[in-house]
Amino acid sequence: SKSGTSFNVGSNDLGISMARNNSAKEIETKFGAANFSYNPLPTWTVSGFAIINSNRTEMETVTRNVLLDPITGEPETIQDTEETSDQKNEFALFKLSSSYKRNKDLQFDYDMLMKTSNQEEFNALFSTVRPETSQSQDIYTTKKQKPFSFSQNMNLYYTLDDKNIFALEVQHLYQDEDPLYNANLANNPFPDIPGVPSLSLGLEPAARFDISQERFVKTNKVDAKLDYYYMVTAKSSVNVTLGNTYSYQNFNSSIFQTLDGGAENSLNDNTKNDVDYAFNDVFVGLHYRFIKGKFEVNPGVSLHNYNVFNDQLGSRVEQNFIRVLPDVFAQLQLKKMERITYNYSMSTDFTDVSDFARGLVLNNYKSLFQGNRNLRNGLYQNHTLGYFKYNMFNFTQIYGGLTYSHRMDAIKNLSAFNGINQVSTVDNSDFADETISGSAGYNRSFAKYYKASANVSMSWNKFNNFRFDETGAIGSEISIENSVRQLTEQFTQRYSGSFATNFKDIPNLELGYTLLLNDYADNKFYTHTPFAKMDYYFLDAFTITADYSYNHYYNDEKTVDNEFDFLNANIMYRQPDSKWEFKVGGTNLFNTGSLNDDSFNQFSTRTSRYRVQPRYLLLSIRYNL
Repeated sequence: SKSGTSFNVGSNDLGISMARNNSAKEIETKFGAANFSYNPLPTWTVSGFAIINSNRTEMETVTRNVLLDPITGEPETIQDTEETSDQKNEFALFKLSSSYKRNKDLQFDYDMLMKTSNQEEFNALFSTVRPETSQSQDIYTTKKQKPFSFSQNMNLYYTLDDKNIFALEVQHLYQDEDPLYNANLANNPFPDIPGVPSLSLGLEPAARFDISQERFVKTNKVDAKLDYYYMVTAKSSVNVTLGNTYSYQNFNSSIFQTLDGGAENSLNDNTKNDVDYAFNDVFVGLHYRFIKGKFEVNPGVSLHNYNVFNDQLGSRVEQNFIRVLPDVFAQLQLKKMERITYNYSMSTDFTDVSDFARGLVLNNYKSLFQGNRNLRNGLYQNHTLGYFKYNMFNFTQIYGGLTYSHRMDAIKNLSAFNGINQVSTVDNSDFADETISGSAGYNRSFAKYYKASANVSMSWNKFNNFRFDETGAIGSEISIENSVRQLTEQFTQRYSGSFATNFKDIPNLELGYTLLLNDYADNKFYTHTPFAKMDYYFLDAFTITADYSYNHYYNDEKTVDNEFDFLNANIMYRQPDSKWEFKVGGTNLFNTGSLNDDSFNQFSTRTSRYRVQPRYLLLSIRYNL
């Protein structure tokens, strides 16, 4: 942001699965919406909308997770799972907006957004683990949550005269989260660790281990910023910024065990959290913008006074410091529709309360997390170079961009593994993470009715990861000092091209091809996707649309190799000026059974195949009031 501070309130939801590509084994949805707009005065507009949605989703997923050796990068532990899930989600969203513009010199905008939901997910999975076959078992999990959020935005713009302009922006967020998680396992996932009481839960022997966790997280966050602009000349201006970001959060959690007879084991004290966390940033910024010939330059600097503290375990850990953060924007206007831009920014990055909670948190059936109350902020630098050109005569568009980011003192996960079971914490890394990404594109219309496009994007990431060295630090707490540093690189490439028509009286076609390459820690995945689209409007009433894609997904070792295609089509009838609309649509007309995807994190690779809905037809009738 312009202030130079990055502080984002994290989500404490339970990671309830979403349908990928709008596809799942079965989806049932009920949806309703309404909106209004009203002008009490010619200068005042009030508008709003409400959305209510209810859906039930069934999913079946087959997944392989491969845990990598921190030294060699070779597979260390392999987990194969077959999972079914049943999700229920009731969601409501309400927004109210007001805009008052007395004249060109004064404008006041306000909007509020309220979101609430009731979510449940029930999962049953069978897990096979190699070589730790004793961890193979059937597992049942339940996730429930009713998150609520209320946000407000207020903007005031006032022009005093030709040289003096004021802008005030204020945002407020209130968020209340209450996730409940339960896991029922055949085996004890986290047996007590001798000599490390802070990582021992105190689970009692049972026929099945029934473990639950309650979490309650409340957030109040206010961002306020006042900008003053003084126009020195017609081509230069000074901008002074005064601002404040304040956030207060409370994190409360507890883990407990339900024994075979129904009694409750409240476990050790280290499975409880009651944390208050406050973040305060008061800053002043100064920018000077000027235009000289074809150049526009806007350098600036901001001065920040930070105060951060967390209260827990009967004590407070506090940080107070001052930091100067520079930024610059520059643009070279080569022609009217051709320019080169450059952005540089240095930002201070802060995390929210979840990473500071010292008590153990149950992330899922195989993952425990313990926060670090002594975390520091990260320091990030970003460079972005962009090029854009547009020719109105032949409708040619050329664009490209290059971004480099350098992250120091980044907050990193440190993990100890026992087979697939993981205990982790976070700490600041003295080693820099780096990212280089670039993209380029070319679009052109020619011969009046044809259009061609080509796009390419690449991203290279270097991560410093840390694995707890159990052999060299038996009985020790997890820390960077007794962890093995693992340098991991990720390289992603995407190439696409298409050719399309733009006729008025005959069907229009688009033919294209996309190639996606993902290189995750010496694991290469490829996806080849030729595709075709068609639309045709005829007899002043009928519209036919269709889209087809073929996907070939595999890895370089061919341990994953899957082909699937999708065809969707619709025909719609609507007379000009008619309020009635009739539509028949078909989805997954080739009756494809499953889709694939892959992902990568600092410790493992993941490939999955998930079931999708079979072929179905839908008739819809619409009437506009």
